Amino acid sequence: MDGVRTGITKRPGCIVDRTIGATLDITHSRRHRNRDLPGSTRLQCAAPAAHSAGATRRVLVAALNAAGTASGQGGQVARPRALPDILTLDPRESHRKETQVNHFDRTAVRRVVGRRTLLVATLLGLAAGCSGSAPTRDARGTARAGTLVPAPRVQMATSPELAALERDLRIRIARDTAGEVAVALMDLRTSRRLGINHDVSMHAASTMKVPVLLELYRQADLGRLSVHDSITVINSFTSIADGSRYTLDSDGRTNLIARLGTQMPLREIAHWMITVSSNLATNILIDYLRADSVQRLMASLGAQDMVVLRGVSDDPAFAAGMNNTTTAAALARVMEVIARCEVHSRAACDDMMQILTEQQFRSEIPAGLPAGTRVGNKTGSITRILHDAAIVVPPGRGPYVLVVLTRGAASSQAATAVAVDISRRVWEELAR
Repeated sequence: MDGVRTGITKRPGCIVDRTIGATLDITHSRRHRNRDLPGSTRLQCAAPAAHSAGATRRVLVAALNAAGTASGQGGQVARPRALPDILTLDPRESHRKETQVNHFDRTAVRRVVGRRTLLVATLLGLAAGCSGSAPTRDARGTARAGTLVPAPRVQMATSPELAALERDLRIRIARDTAGEVAVALMDLRTSRRLGINHDVSMHAASTMKVPVLLELYRQADLGRLSVHDSITVINSFTSIADGSRYTLDSDGRTNLIARLGTQMPLREIAHWMITVSSNLATNILIDYLRADSVQRLMASLGAQDMVVLRGVSDDPAFAAGMNNTTTAAALARVMEVIARCEVHSRAACDDMMQILTEQQFRSEIPAGLPAGTRVGNKTGSITRILHDAAIVVPPGRGPYVLVVLTRGAASSQAATAVAVDISRRVWEELAR
């Protein structure tokens, strides 16, 4: 069977189109980033894409039919009913020299006999590698092999020690603010929490750009890309509603549109996405990383209520109600992951925090803090929506995360004022 060509070119995301037997080589139809696997097995794939079990089964069946024909066995193989989830590449196993195909854990493939069945296990393992694996990390932030698994939803019940603060915030919210206000507070030094309407879902506006930042640096930690890689500045995107193409007419302070067709480092694009909330930069990164990859990361953090479906200005999707949404609790969880450096390398966490501290929109949470306080934040606003999420670092104490979401306030000035007052009162309570 060594040297069999499959000729398969249609699996979404990753394409099997190389010699099978001596070496397995999977290439992606759009991206050209490498991810090395143990032994001689080679995998090239983009940001993890959602592959259906049916699509993967079709790949395996076609590959086995091709292998069977080439080895003189002929005939069609039976369609697998389901994809076993116990088969994973194990880097501790040695690889077979005569075929240069990696072994799998023998306890997981005890029924594997012969080269033909070994090929099934190998393809399953590679398919899993293209479906969204990511590193988990120990307490020191060291990457180790793992898979993104949905985590329990973050909880934000108010700690008894913060009951008086919650009462004060509720009084302030009720005083002159029409509409809804949601608050989530995490004191990272003491693990105390406070929540007011923290599980109410609202349009995320530009706060959804922070999850995109997390996914960019996660993939950099995986070695799938470097934030210093350059990509082409584009302005043509696909609507998730009907598949139509759309463009952005302008991009505010960045003038990225004037640089269409040129190359720009990923970090610079991410910087504009956060610091001046560039919508074009956001869409470029979502097109590159894929929204479903961002969403899987959110679910793995317990922030599944931060829903990132699409880029900005996708009018058909907006009309269909397909919007990015969040709760205060989920957004606070996203900021906590950066502040505690739970998922990424220390270098990645420091760089993300640095980008957040260079934020140019500072009229909400930062405005309620003493001058000179280190704070990294991300705002978001559309019609009758105004949000802010911040990591605040008081001198001489651990940081805290504060999120204030507003919807339907009497005016943008009223929404801004309540965010400033909440920020000031929280500072008085925690930084004293």
